[in-house]
Amino acid sequence: MTPRLKVVQRICVACLLISLVFPAVDARAVAQTAKVPKPEFEFLPPTSVSIFPVFFVSSDQPNPPRQEAELLMRHLQWAQRWFLEQLKGGGTFEIFGSQPYLLRGRHPLAHYVALPAGERAPVHLEELLEHFEFSRFNCPFIFVIIVDEKKERPAGGRPINSGFNGGGGIVQMSRAELTKSPGFQSTLRHELGHSFGLQHVSLYDYDMKTNRSTMAYNQQNRTNKLQESPTPAILIPEDIRALALNDRVFPRLEFDPQKHVPAGYSLSPRMSPLPPMKLPNHPDDKVTVVSRSGEEATSRAQNLVRRRIVPNERNEANRQGINYDPSSMWHSDDTKTPWRTLEVTFPVETRLTAIRIHSQHSGRVHPVRKFRLSVF
Repeated sequence: MTPRLKVVQRICVACLLISLVFPAVDARAVAQTAKVPKPEFEFLPPTSVSIFPVFFVSSDQPNPPRQEAELLMRHLQWAQRWFLEQLKGGGTFEIFGSQPYLLRGRHPLAHYVALPAGERAPVHLEELLEHFEFSRFNCPFIFVIIVDEKKERPAGGRPINSGFNGGGGIVQMSRAELTKSPGFQSTLRHELGHSFGLQHVSLYDYDMKTNRSTMAYNQQNRTNKLQESPTPAILIPEDIRALALNDRVFPRLEFDPQKHVPAGYSLSPRMSPLPPMKLPNHPDDKVTVVSRSGEEATSRAQNLVRRRIVPNERNEANRQGINYDPSSMWHSDDTKTPWRTLEVTFPVETRLTAIRIHSQHSGRVHPVRKFRLSVF
C-alpha cells in the first residue's frame, strides 16, 4: 500500500508540512569491535547520527595494514577537533568506535572499478546498509568509506536523504588518497561538510577559488599531510547556519548571529540542502505532490515539500502589502467549484500524526476556510 493524502480547498499555500563474512584478521588488519546498534525505527530517522569509519575491501583484495587504520582515525579525530573549534562552543560530531570497521564486499575490485562513477558510492552504501540491516531512512551513521582502489579518484560526500536533518550520510575516499595525498585532511573536512548537508559556497555567489570556507576549493587553505595550512580554512556563517539545522549530528549547535556573524558581514539569504541519493533496491526519499486544480502564476504543487517554511516577508512599499513568491508556494487555478485538490504520495507507508496548513500569501490572500482529508 502506498498511501496518498488528498487535501481539498481553494487556497494559496506556503508550505505543507551481503551475506558478508568477516575476513580473518591478521596482525596487519583491524576490525571494529564496538557493537553496532539495531535500528530504532523501521522508516523514521534515528535520534542521533555519528561518523562510522569503514574500510570496504573487495573480495579479491588483501586487508589494509594497521598503519592505515591508525592514520584514518588520526584524520577523523583531527577533523572532529577542527569542527569543535569552528563551531565556537556548539559541539562537534561523534565518532563511532575506536577503530575502523573492516567489511569485505561481494565482488572483486574490477567489478566496482568498472561501475560508472556516479554508481560506485551507491553500490558500496547499499552493501553496507544490507549488512547492518539498515534502511536509508533509519541509518544512524555517516559512513566514511575508504575503498581499496589503486588510484586517487574524486572523493565524494552527501546525505543519504533530503533536508539538513534527514539522517545518515556517506563520505567515500580511496586508500590511495589516504596514503598519498598531502591534502587528505582538507578533502575529508570538505566531504564531511557535504555529508552534513552543506553546499559549495558558489550557492551564495562566493568565489570557489578564493573563499576561505572549507566548502570552497581554495588551494591556499590545503593541509599538508598532518600539518595545518598557514592560512587554514574556516566555516563561514552560512555554513554554521546550515549545520545548526542538523540536530542529529550537532544537537548543541544553535546559530547565533551575534556570535557567528562578524561585524559588517553580509549574510546570504540563500539556503538549500543537497538532494537525496539514488540507491539501488531502496525507495526514493521523495514526497510527491500533484494537483488537478492547476498551478497558477508559475507556482508548482511540488513546492509544498520543502522541509521548511519560508518566511512571509511582506513588502509594505506596495500599497496592498502583497508579496507573492511562486518558487516557494502553490497557487491553484480559478475553477467553478470552491474546492481545490492536492494528492500527496509518500515513499513508504506513513503514519500521519498531525497536519498544519500554512495558507495565504502576505497574510491576506486566499486563506484556507475548510479542509477535508482522504487516505487511499
